[in-house]
Amino acid sequence: MKTRLLKNEAIPQACLCALRTLEKSGYEAWIVGGAVRDLLLGKEVKDWDIASNADVETLLQCFSAYRCLEMGRAHGTITVLIDAQPLEITSFRGREASLVGDLALRDFTLNAMAYHPERGLRDPFGGQKALQAGVVCAVGSAVERLREDPLRILRSLRFASQLDMRIEQETFRAMCELAPALAQVACERVREELNGLLLGQAAGRMLRTAPQILAVVLPEITPMLGFEQHNKYHYLDVWNHTVEVIVHCPTDLLLRWAALFHDMGKPDTFTRDANGCGHFYGHPRESMRHAAEIMARLKFDKKSCETILFLVEHHDMAIAHSPRSVRKAIQRFDYEPLKRLLPLVHADTAAHSDLCTGRHEEIDRFEEMLDAVYQENGRFTRKDLAINGHDLTALGFQGASLAEILEDLVNAVVFEGCENTREALLERVHSSFDKYGTSCADV
Repeated sequence: MKTRLLKNEAIPQACLCALRTLEKSGYEAWIVGGAVRDLLLGKEVKDWDIASNADVETLLQCFSAYRCLEMGRAHGTITVLIDAQPLEITSFRGREASLVGDLALRDFTLNAMAYHPERGLRDPFGGQKALQAGVVCAVGSAVERLREDPLRILRSLRFASQLDMRIEQETFRAMCELAPALAQVACERVREELNGLLLGQAAGRMLRTAPQILAVVLPEITPMLGFEQHNKYHYLDVWNHTVEVIVHCPTDLLLRWAALFHDMGKPDTFTRDANGCGHFYGHPRESMRHAAEIMARLKFDKKSCETILFLVEHHDMAIAHSPRSVRKAIQRFDYEPLKRLLPLVHADTAAHSDLCTGRHEEIDRFEEMLDAVYQENGRFTRKDLAINGHDLTALGFQGASLAEILEDLVNAVVFEGCENTREALLERVHSSFDKYGTSCADV
């Protein structure tokens, strides 16, 4: 991996101002951590971190002219807002309270570098070399670094996934040894690291590299590992098929979570027929059950849960082949959820055997019809009818029959060509009185 020369022009004025403020007060200050890593990689820096030999009380005094947030004060950190730019400023950690001592306590060498616009790069642990070699390596003793914060085990997988790097051998051994400690990490922190891993450019490689580590926080994947499908439409076991689906999905977080979950119920539903062919009847529902439990455990928000569960439930849906069946799908699911589902169906198809390649064309034809039908009619609902519940009440209908009649009228307009006019709909109601088991007054 190529690294670039660091240029001061890439550093925001707010960050330079913070460095000058500390130095004018007689303190040392450096840009540290991920900001230096991203500068070397030529990537956009999202978070600017500064380390200083000033203690937290002194930091607050130095930046008294600015708004300071003190949520991290107990850990020697404050957040200073300069020109609306948030800067996280931390006192040097370690016994010596020095720059090298601080960097020695950071997680990986690619994050253990410091930069100053005038003094240049400080890289005591070979972070730049590790970046160039594409290696994630713990600073010093891997066991010590990971024990300090077991979440670093997942962070290493996330960095390797996002930056398309490999994990240094000793670091990986320590990760495997200490993986059980992940069970004690806050679920929200686990979820965020998994999010980053799933969206990374090397997500597939890392999922294949460390399933035994991931199984600590996602034990539901264990039955998937090596589970052969015994089906001519599949050439991969359940886990490797799942990984291939993730790889073929767009870099959309909810789609990738749905891909991870979509076949999780297969080991629970596996049967073989008289010919030895494997079947997984009802596996989408069982996969949904696992997905719901995992998302509750990791505290997903409600909207994300609903979207992911929809995708998992319908990933194996039959493809509609006519405008009528497409209209029916729109009526049942609505347009946007169906559009969201199609990339997952494509990805799932791509991870099947060559016998399924023709399904891509079917999906594309369905999407063309979906767009055309929706642009023509949209999704027709009860509120679009030319009559409403008040009209039916005036005819003598009441209670649950109102909803039944309105739904029948929607279907009549969408699927039977009934005109959406007051006269045509009332005529339809008159001709169906026996069906609804009631009578009405004259109109």
